[in-house]
Amino acid sequence: MYSDWHDLIEKGSFVEVDGVDVHHFDIGNGHPLLLVHGGGLSSSAEMNWGAVIKRFAEQFRVIALDQPGFGFTDPRGEVDYYPAERAKFIIEFVEELSLDSVSVVGNSEGATISCHMALRRPDLVDHAVPVNGGMTVREFGTPAPSTKTDEPTIEAVRAEVEKYQEHYFTETKYHPFWREITDEKIERLYEIEHRNWEYNNERDEAIRGTAHLYNKTLSYEGTPVARQPEDFEVPVLLPWSTNPFFSLGQYDDPEHDRGGKDPHKPLDDAYEFYKGLNEGQIHVWHDSKHHIQTDKAPEFVNVVSDFVQS
Repeated sequence: MYSDWHDLIEKGSFVEVDGVDVHHFDIGNGHPLLLVHGGGLSSSAEMNWGAVIKRFAEQFRVIALDQPGFGFTDPRGEVDYYPAERAKFIIEFVEELSLDSVSVVGNSEGATISCHMALRRPDLVDHAVPVNGGMTVREFGTPAPSTKTDEPTIEAVRAEVEKYQEHYFTETKYHPFWREITDEKIERLYEIEHRNWEYNNERDEAIRGTAHLYNKTLSYEGTPVARQPEDFEVPVLLPWSTNPFFSLGQYDDPEHDRGGKDPHKPLDDAYEFYKGLNEGQIHVWHDSKHHIQTDKAPEFVNVVSDFVQS
């Protein structure tokens, strides 16, 4: 585990893909393990995967990128509003690194991207690990909670961090950002959010404005991913939690995703998806929330590593 936050962020570098300088981490040796973050304003390689990058790097070549319009990778425009297009871009990124095959681990919206990559290029993706991927297992969606935001300020980011610490995780000691919050870390997160907030709002309007628009994010080539488990040619692992979709500050009722109030029954949907897979596993954590990889970092790494190496 990185005991110093600087040890992680200083390992970031850039590679040009389709005219875009992609910020990413490339650490360790062995079989390539690609980590794909989700779709929130603060989402990035370091924020989503900081608790597990070093642990995975003990066994794999770990590659974690900031997608276009996230973290420190500039947006390309409306082409990247939808996960399907970003999946195509990430395939280009993998090819730019001259990798013959990768195991893809994606959290939240990144879970859907990992599925798109596996369906599109089973010759390139050898294992798919969608983590708490609501858009993967839902067949239809009502408009998702809006991610629109006002222009970030240091004060707003500090308040957001406090709420995340209280509500979003069950354990933060494994993540070098979250275990101890400093002014420098607040400024780093502010930089990430401020450089991306306008593009975030544009993307939100395009994909979350209506149920019809949002349903497009659930689909691979016109069909919901949830209807296609039998089309996966590669092994699929579903790491899941019993409280997977709590969205900080986005629901009027903070208990929305607890006590059976989510009409999409996410764990039931995940199980139905799992049953249709040709080769699959499902692992459920009870005491965890949306970012299992942060809450349960050592166990998460063990489960994913065993699956990929089996």
